[in-house]
Amino acid sequence: MNIKAVLLFVSLCLLPSSAFADEPEESPFYGQMMVHDYQGDSSFYAQEGYFQIENDNGVAVWATGYRDSEFWSASAGLAKTWNNGWTVALGAGKSRFDSESHRVIAPWVGYESEEWEFLLSAEYYSHTGTPYYQGYLQRRIGDRHFIGVYGETGFGIGPAFTFGMNEHVSFRIALPVADQSDTKVLASLILTF
Repeated sequence: MNIKAVLLFVSLCLLPSSAFADEPEESPFYGQMMVHDYQGDSSFYAQEGYFQIENDNGVAVWATGYRDSEFWSASAGLAKTWNNGWTVALGAGKSRFDSESHRVIAPWVGYESEEWEFLLSAEYYSHTGTPYYQGYLQRRIGDRHFIGVYGETGFGIGPAFTFGMNEHVSFRIALPVADQSDTKVLASLILTF
């Protein structure tokens, strides 16, 4: 990480939870901003965001975006969450890489309980036969920490550790051990609101 990222991370970790706007427990809005630092033979930074607003029936409208130096993607869609913690979603959007624009189909499935979190998302591009996958399975340890596995296309799959600094700031470290690229570690700063 460069010095600006380290200073931002340390500053956010030292902020008390009350520095963020208090939201009601049942707020229909959810958002997450992430900064990823891929370190290895070809290091790069990426930014990612996810936003949703959910109605009383568990149906949500969501939007997500991703950007790095050679690729960007944006999708929006609908999701349905059931009382048992499972969510199924489907979206569409657009991406740009290899100097071409691509239409995107973006399905995902997730699960959340008091002890477990799971997410598997995909992006299918109109001009290629190669989809992009990203996901994790993690078990809660204490109030804010998780241990599990993380994987994504071009990165590989391996152990992941998420450290919650407070209700709104987390830091994830993932290490690819199977199907790995030249990335040796992924460090992510996650802001949730």
